[in-house]
Amino acid sequence: MSKEDKMGLRKPPFVFTEQGVAMLSAILRSDIAIHISIQIINAFVEMRKILSIHNGLLQRIDGMVRKSLYYATL
Repeated sequence: MSKEDKMGLRKPPFVFTEQGVAMLSAILRSDIAIHISIQIINAFVEMRKILSIHNGLLQRIDGMVRKSLYYATL
């Protein structure tokens, strides 16, 4: 990540997207980098499984949050 006002000073990312990890693993070739990339991708797969299993619950929570935000603005 670069900032124009810092003349391209680089900072490490706070998060990775699944696609970003896949692209990174295509570039980095060390054993450690490959191992870590596989672990991160596996974490995304597990997260996707958990979200799909609990989709109804997430929708209910989202509804409650929206309702509470609505009532908070009254």
